[in-house]
Amino acid sequence: MEYNRQCGEILDHVPTPYYRVGGTAIIPKSSGITKWEDLRGKPVCVPQGSSYIRPVVERYGALPRAFPGASQSLPALRGGSCVAAVHDAAPPLYPLQQRDPEWRDYRTIQPALEPASSDFAIHALAGEAA
Repeated sequence: MEYNRQCGEILDHVPTPYYRVGGTAIIPKSSGITKWEDLRGKPVCVPQGSSYIRPVVERYGALPRAFPGASQSLPALRGGSCVAAVHDAAPPLYPLQQRDPEWRDYRTIQPALEPASSDFAIHALAGEAA
């Protein structure tokens, strides 16, 4: 999981990040979109509960379309339901672009959005003995 202040309020975590990752938008190369600001007023596919929804909306004015996960939002992008899909810059996006011929006409926006350390987390349920 990517650690941020909101996660820190509800989760204990091991402060030993094993890599750093942020969000990226995957877009069709033909879209004319070159930077995050180009998403203003446009529909963007995102996973439900993603930590990238708030910055994409508040900072860049995108219109979020939430999906249960990448397995739904990426096909929605390909089907034209949105102009971009925002996910972790790590898998699933990079392998798609590098290995899957169906994604060769797509690229990502850099720099990474909200880069954060990936840490291990422990979630204790209410009423559970510590």
